[in-house]
Amino acid sequence: MNKQEFVVGIKKLELAYNSNFSNEKLQLWFNKLNKMDSKDYLNRIDGLIETKQYMPNIAEILDKRQINTNYANYEQRQYSDIDLNKYYAN
Repeated sequence: MNKQEFVVGIKKLELAYNSNFSNEKLQLWFNKLNKMDSKDYLNRIDGLIETKQYMPNIAEILDKRQINTNYANYEQRQYSDIDLNKYYAN
C-alpha cells in the first residue's frame, strides 16, 4: 500500500471516530500497516467502522487476534469404549 491509500483509510477513521492523528502516530501506523494490501486495508477499516464503537488499534486493523489456546490444548478423550447408559438414571 502506498501513502495515498493509507491516508484514505486514516481519513475514514478520523471522520468516523472524531479523532485526529499526530504526525508521530501517522508514521507509526504507516510503518506497521504499509505491508497490507490496500484493498484489504480499506475493507478492514470499513468493517471496523461498522462494528466498533471505539477507535480500533493497529492489531485490530491487521486482524492479529490473540487467541487464548490455554483452554484448548488438551488431548481429545476417546468416548467409544464408554457405556454412557450407566451414567443416566433409569
